[in-house]
Amino acid sequence: MKVLLTDLDGTCVHYMDDPSAEGPWGQVADQPDNAGLLPCTSPDGSRSTLLLRLPPSASGAQGLISLPTLRLYAALRALGVKLVVITGARLSTLLGRLPSIPAADAYVCEGGGRIFYPAPSAALPTAAPLTEDLAWREVQAGAAGPAGQDTVPPERRQGALWSFYASLAASAQASGIRLDAASYTTAFRVKGQPEAVAAALQGLPPGLATALNLGAADVFPATSGKENAARYLMQRFGAEPAECNFMCDDDNDLGLAALVRKAYLPGITAPSVAAAVAAAPHRFHVAASRGPFGAEEVLRLLVAEQMAEADGQGRQAEDGGQAAAAPASA
Repeated sequence: MKVLLTDLDGTCVHYMDDPSAEGPWGQVADQPDNAGLLPCTSPDGSRSTLLLRLPPSASGAQGLISLPTLRLYAALRALGVKLVVITGARLSTLLGRLPSIPAADAYVCEGGGRIFYPAPSAALPTAAPLTEDLAWREVQAGAAGPAGQDTVPPERRQGALWSFYASLAASAQASGIRLDAASYTTAFRVKGQPEAVAAALQGLPPGLATALNLGAADVFPATSGKENAARYLMQRFGAEPAECNFMCDDDNDLGLAALVRKAYLPGITAPSVAAAVAAAPHRFHVAASRGPFGAEEVLRLLVAEQMAEADGQGRQAEDGGQAAAAPASA
């Protein structure tokens, strides 16, 4: 494995009121310990972990991520794996979460529309030294319009994406949908009853795509999406799809899950994902545990596999060296 791509919500960030879970995944203490972490035990009391509370998202939801999860991601990077955080979250949510999510080699937000890389602190002496991949942002400009429209009201922005937003906004109340473009520049979100959302998106213009995420529909350029962003980063990191794995859980992850060697699921949050697992079980690994315990289970497996692979390569190199050093027989 050269690259591990990881989703956030439902994958390594979890919520106590997850409607897809069959009962609670753990008992979380009401008060944090001296380090600000929340002790958590599994429902049967056999396991425990420490949780870090993330800042609330724009929707008000407040997720939890475990300290062992963060350490296991770091262990994979120490073993030479490039880590890519890839999320449908808006930019403001990603930036607000930086102190609480895994350190990575690339951060992708808005479902694939924007990519950021950590910059050396000496080159960019800021609290969170990130630089945007402007070449990738330019790829989205054909549908999302030019960069720098952040302060322009969504219905007045340039690009086919925002023209479609304006057309939906004109009849949103009558259609029973709600539009969300706050802190998005390459995507927007459509919320409402599934039937109303599906009806609103029937007229999706050419050059745009949509995917379900957290029970809502994200609309974005067809050049974007998690799969396209992942392909772009694989090329940057010199990795083939067969050398990459993906940690995921939701409907908008299925395209990328089909691209990589294998998808690892700490949990399943959409019926479409359950169907995909049933149709091709060899393409997926589903954790036996749930919530943060499921994320830890998957990451321990990935670390063990990476260490075993490194050990096997080391043995092959050693055997090859011994063979080269052995005298030729008569």
